[in-house]
Amino acid sequence: MNSALDYHQSVGYDRFDMKGGLMDWSNQPSVFKEYPDIPLIPLPTGISQPSRSFGQVLQGPESKQGEPLTAGELWAALSLGYGLTARAVYGSGYFYYRSAPSAGALYPVEIYVATDGLGDLDDGLYHYPVSQTGLKRLRQGSYDGYIARVILEERRPSYAYATFFFTAVRFRSSWKYRDRAYRYHLLDTGHALENIMLALKLLGRAPRLELDFADDAAADFLGVNRTEETPLALVRLRGSEPPEGQGQYREPERLSLRTERLAPRVEHSTAIETVDGLCAHVMRPLSAGTGEEPFLGKSASRWIELDNGSEQEALIDADFVETVLTRRSKRNYVNRAMDSARLAKLVAAMAAPDNENPLSQAKSAFSIGVILANVEGVENGFYAVEPENRRLGLIKSGDFRSTMAHVCLDQMWLANSTALFVFLADFKVLEGCFGPRGYRYAMIEAGRLGQRLYLAANALNLGCCGIGAFYDNEAMQSLDLRDSQRMLYLVSAGIIKK
Repeated sequence: MNSALDYHQSVGYDRFDMKGGLMDWSNQPSVFKEYPDIPLIPLPTGISQPSRSFGQVLQGPESKQGEPLTAGELWAALSLGYGLTARAVYGSGYFYYRSAPSAGALYPVEIYVATDGLGDLDDGLYHYPVSQTGLKRLRQGSYDGYIARVILEERRPSYAYATFFFTAVRFRSSWKYRDRAYRYHLLDTGHALENIMLALKLLGRAPRLELDFADDAAADFLGVNRTEETPLALVRLRGSEPPEGQGQYREPERLSLRTERLAPRVEHSTAIETVDGLCAHVMRPLSAGTGEEPFLGKSASRWIELDNGSEQEALIDADFVETVLTRRSKRNYVNRAMDSARLAKLVAAMAAPDNENPLSQAKSAFSIGVILANVEGVENGFYAVEPENRRLGLIKSGDFRSTMAHVCLDQMWLANSTALFVFLADFKVLEGCFGPRGYRYAMIEAGRLGQRLYLAANALNLGCCGIGAFYDNEAMQSLDLRDSQRMLYLVSAGIIKK
């Protein structure tokens, strides 16, 4: 395996060559990471969150961009972004769902926060134990200087009063999905990442995404073994100037902390270890961006400008907090027409919120398409999607929902949806510009945009469900992709039964 494309292709599903094997339920991993020897630090849970609509939150933060979070606001961001929202009976106990979706409800993502100058919370590195109301402190003291200089390798170190680390516990997903699990690690990281970033924007802050960092240094700082738990993304909340005594460089001691056992036997995937090793090296930019190229190398026969109405009408006015807390994967679609205004708002919700993802330097490396059928005033077909310009480009006419339902492991309920959004990468451009690290950029971006669709659909009273399992070569053929192009993720949306 020499490239991310080699990995992506090697774990592709083939209708006539599906690898068999049953899941070992006696070895099912826990979805909660616990540090039993570390006391829980309770955080204030009763803060009043701002009342803002989903559309307003998408527009960005308001007035507190340089003001440190309070401990209560930190808890609000974590619990809203990745907290427990529902439970279901599971055997003799309960299974808990979270505010961000996860493939197979396996929840591989863990979140850590390094604080430096919050005021009402001591400086240190904390783990967010999702099942509890508070934080576990793993390190005490200010480490922002180390994060900036060593982990982010900044020549001119910036100051941040909080840094969020997102990791994936490998075996939680590979227990079910085996070697293909790395795909879900990245998509699920994107889901959780976007939810946290939107929650921080709700609180008036301006989070900065960091995808380029020293993986080994990040793992050592968190005290995790990279072969079992992989750091995949950071989010920084920057302050203007560090208070006296903050933002200093401090060399961390080695951590050796006991955690509850993940599973009776943690099994390792050589394929995941190899691709993560390839992706660990930050090499961007290897070449200049490719500029504006036609969607997948194909020119649209015509473009449709989506009418959002006035700028204010274009905003989705559902309450943001309620939208996040009531989000579920809903796929009980009915084959009924969707008005074009709701389609316009789904597309607008994916408009790039920031330029921190390196993909903005090579626009043809990552593309969004949509298969539409039964949208009022819009011809059935496969379209290129330009969220920033609020427009669609017709690539091919026809109703392709049933075809894609067969591609997605014959999940025929997809044929009743109205919109099938597909996130695509051109690996030749992606790896040519960024090396294998570009695979992380693209998959995490697909997860982030998929999360936005989940929330926008819920706010618009639509169903939404993401699909990461499909027959890869059939997806290439159905979408008429080139050899270097692949589908990364599919997210469906449509009218559902009441």
